[in-house]
Amino acid sequence: MKKTISIILAVLLTLSIIPASVLMTSAATKCPKGHTYVQHYCATCREFEKGFTGMAKRDGVWQYVTNGKADNYYTGLAKNQYGWWYLTNGKIDYKYVGMAKNQYAWWYVKNGTIDFTYTGMAQNRYGWWYMKNGKLYTKYTGMAPGPEDWMYVTNGKLDTSYTGMAKNQYGWWYISKGRLNRNFTGMAKNRYGWWYLTKGGIDYSYTGIGENDYGNWYIKNGKLDTSYTGKYLDSQNNVWTITKGKAVNNGKLSITVKDTDKDLYLELNASRNVSVKVSNPGSYDTVVAVSDNKKVAECQFTSGLLFTAYTLKITLTGAGKTTVTVYFKNHPDIKQVIKVSSIGNAYPEDYSAMDLVKEQRNGNNKGKISSACSAFYIGSALETNTAKLNIKAKTTEMSLLAIMANDLDADSTYNNDIKVAVNSYNTIASSESAIDEVLTWKAGETNMKLLTIIAKELDIAGKYTSQIDAADDDYYARVGRGDDGEGLNIAADEARMKLLKIVAHLLDDGDKLSAQIEKTDDEYYKLTGDAQVYERCLEANTASLELWKIIAGEVSAKASDVSKLDVYYNKFINLTSSEEDAEKLNAQANSTSLRYIEYIAGIIDD
Repeated sequence: MKKTISIILAVLLTLSIIPASVLMTSAATKCPKGHTYVQHYCATCREFEKGFTGMAKRDGVWQYVTNGKADNYYTGLAKNQYGWWYLTNGKIDYKYVGMAKNQYAWWYVKNGTIDFTYTGMAQNRYGWWYMKNGKLYTKYTGMAPGPEDWMYVTNGKLDTSYTGMAKNQYGWWYISKGRLNRNFTGMAKNRYGWWYLTKGGIDYSYTGIGENDYGNWYIKNGKLDTSYTGKYLDSQNNVWTITKGKAVNNGKLSITVKDTDKDLYLELNASRNVSVKVSNPGSYDTVVAVSDNKKVAECQFTSGLLFTAYTLKITLTGAGKTTVTVYFKNHPDIKQVIKVSSIGNAYPEDYSAMDLVKEQRNGNNKGKISSACSAFYIGSALETNTAKLNIKAKTTEMSLLAIMANDLDADSTYNNDIKVAVNSYNTIASSESAIDEVLTWKAGETNMKLLTIIAKELDIAGKYTSQIDAADDDYYARVGRGDDGEGLNIAADEARMKLLKIVAHLLDDGDKLSAQIEKTDDEYYKLTGDAQVYERCLEANTASLELWKIIAGEVSAKASDVSKLDVYYNKFINLTSSEEDAEKLNAQANSTSLRYIEYIAGIIDD
């Protein structure tokens, strides 16, 4: 008995693994005329199998048959020995992609056949559904990828009633009516707490204030921080008092920053005690702050300023870029950082205030000398236009030379000439039609006149009278010819150089520096007449700077004073090896010369 059962099972097992095509072939039937049906179609009679309903193949094309007749209206799933297919109007639709249903379930169809590899969302006339391995899966709840973006599914179906947070393999997201909302920015909650989201996803970089239906809260690294108690200043200058994460708005700190070409203004919305600090040690040496109640204070960058002010004017003396930080005393843990990128000088030199004259000299013109140079140093720290900076340097030089000329003019022989020269320039400078080019060479001309007066006063024995008179002849010859501003600028600079050489010789005790003085203009005269205007002026200004250096050493009683000034001279010399812009170097040469001129003026003022 047992043997019989074993034989039967073996036979059944063998039949179960025989290919379907073999079984169908073995089960092939005859048409009424005795021909064999192949895949339910008789090619000889050209007829489908009588009474057959399903997929049959005629002339190499599969189509749907109902009761032995071609059914050109059938649309839906059907099966043959190769699998399940989607038919449209009775024939396989190889272009169809979407959901379709048979007697077992809803399926995902791609290229006309069920795609058992597909997992994701698909749509039918009843809505969007979650498909798993090609079949509708109603046990799934969560996020699923849709054709455009992620969706939220409840029991296999898109849940348009769901709004809140949900998770996929990429993190936590905000869902609106069943779809991922990448436009959402704000607070939302999941089972782990409240979070801050940006563009639909948790923003772990966000620290600040967030708002939900229960109020405002302090967010740290994307999550509500109920442990924090303190003050917070947001990007809109709102001051928040935070108690265990709960935030209360105490109003705005309204600060208006005006970055002019001279100063930085902070306009506060109310009277407050503020502390101002400037960062970047080495870039700015001094901060001068003036409040609207006219209090003035000066401090180094490592210190702070305390004012009660509606408007705070901050003058930065130095070069480069910096950051100004305003601390509000009534909220000591709150600070407003103002980054100033445009303010600063165009030249890589440290324009710290040179206090040698102010501290060591006590002459009648001490205040004039100090104010003239301070104005230039502050202006140069803020000026980015080299042409304007050159004018400022030459204007300041003019003021100092006028003081020196007055001090040397013991019997007032040249007193009126000095006034005429300076007033002539000032009249042009105040004109609305004055332009940079005109002001530059007119300032040079005025300085040339003042140097002529100084040289004549020093030339007691008349040794250099003819050379002094001849020094500016070339300049006035060009004026008579109607030369342009550039030509006059070169001529004025060259005349200044010649006169300075004479002054240096007059002050050279024992002619010990004669060779050095004569050498100063050698490089200038190597230039041809075709050299660019800025290059020729640069050589002349460089020679003049070296002459001022020599003169400062000769008139100084303290070598240590001159060595302090030489630091700036060396910076300029080093700069000439790397800086290709002659216009910028011109401004640098002029400003460096002013340090020596200021010092010399102070000594003569004694």
